[in-house]
Amino acid sequence: MTRQEFGDAYQSRGVRGTIRRLRKHGADCDQAEDLAQEAWARGWEHLEQLRDEALLTFWIDSIATNLLSSACRREWRTSQLTSDNEASFEIDLESIDLRRALGRCSPRQGVLLELVYLRGDTAAEAARSLGISTDAVYGALARARAAMRFQLKAARRNGTRPVQHL
Repeated sequence: MTRQEFGDAYQSRGVRGTIRRLRKHGADCDQAEDLAQEAWARGWEHLEQLRDEALLTFWIDSIATNLLSSACRREWRTSQLTSDNEASFEIDLESIDLRRALGRCSPRQGVLLELVYLRGDTAAEAARSLGISTDAVYGALARARAAMRFQLKAARRNGTRPVQHL
């Protein structure tokens, strides 16, 4: 493909279609326009890598989509950095619901579920804490989860509020 053909493709159908596709992927108007321009510029710089002229717009749109993904990742990282500095207050509803459900379990099952799901211990750590083997922890967890499922179904049948997030 010659540089003239590339320029004609850009003018006639290319950049507007790329902007439209970026907008469909969630970019705002300004961002879509900037990324489309950058994608077409990169395509111009690496035109010799294009193997099939029929795939020009697909190739440019792929570049643009990758640029949008990179921009979103950068934006997410910087928003994470700024939000860490702000004071925030959150209520851990999963933990509250799980603690309420643990009251319905046997004491041994409650301790095991608390170690693994509330404290975040691994099966090996829970096994060391309880003085049992890792395989015993896996088996006990399976039985405890089955008991919790049974209790949730019974609570639903009785019309009481079921525990969420399990």
